Amino acid sequence: MPPGHPFVYAWDCDGFRDLLTGLGLQSCIPPKDNRKNPEPFHRGHYKKRHRVENFFQRLKEYRAIATRYEKRVDRFEALVLVVSALCW
Repeated sequence: MPPGHPFVYAWDCDGFRDLLTGLGLQSCIPPKDNRKNPEPFHRGHYKKRHRVENFFQRLKEYRAIATRYEKRVDRFEALVLVVSALCW
């Protein structure tokens, strides 16, 4: 996991945050609304997560990528690059 890896609300628990801190990672998990002592998080980093998720969903709209039609890594990678250019 990269530093500041954004997680969803479901991961907002003290044990998981302590685990990330122990691994030397900075958490970017938004606190739940009912949390008594909300932990700070960076909204900008968390918003970037949405863009990345949308990109992968657009990639999965193409059947050949969603089902991994190409079994060879080099051809699958080329297909992903072509579809990425089409989405861009």
